[in-house]
Amino acid sequence: MTQAVFGLDALVVDHNDSAPLPRVSFLRCSAEFVCTVAAIVPAECATTAAFDTEEEWLADLDKPGVPTKQCVVVDTTSGTADRVDAMSLLAHLSCRTVPLPLVALVATGDVRSAVKFMRAGAFDVIELGGPEQELVEAVRLALEDREVEGPSAGTAGKLSSGMFELSDAERQLLRLTVAGLVNKEIAYKMGVSLRTVNTRRSALMKKLGVRTRAELIRLAVQSGQF
Repeated sequence: MTQAVFGLDALVVDHNDSAPLPRVSFLRCSAEFVCTVAAIVPAECATTAAFDTEEEWLADLDKPGVPTKQCVVVDTTSGTADRVDAMSLLAHLSCRTVPLPLVALVATGDVRSAVKFMRAGAFDVIELGGPEQELVEAVRLALEDREVEGPSAGTAGKLSSGMFELSDAERQLLRLTVAGLVNKEIAYKMGVSLRTVNTRRSALMKKLGVRTRAELIRLAVQSGQF
């Protein structure tokens, strides 16, 4: 295990000197990736720890002094035979007295994995190769969510309101996306071109206020309508 300190300014709210700093655990993530993420945050207000295996991380989790306020970032693409079983980890974490949020890293365009992890309870799904700031924001929100029991009533209402404002074509596109279909399959199902699928999805994402396909999937799953 390797450990370091990096900053997430928004997380210092309500923190006191006697309590341990929040921790972000990186599981099966490359050292280069962890360093890159750590380099873009300025203040020292959260620790990081990197682990090579699930067993190592789980054994460390309940050691004395380990912060209870934390989240885990899992690279689900590393290796083949030794790939992280994120689904088993999600099941294990959901059984804990204080559930820990998991952020899954998936390959770019891997819609099926993104949908699978979101439905299984992942806090968020981030595509590898995207802006590191997206991961930092996901981590910030995950750690903040540790102090509340799920999304607020206001957030839930906003999700439902946005979904009800969608056109039939937009709802169909979103339903097919959440079903794990790739663009070519969606185009065939809807009887439109690939370009039309991309154009409609861009408009849909703008309407719902999301920036990535992973965010779109998360929003749809949270709405409970798909």
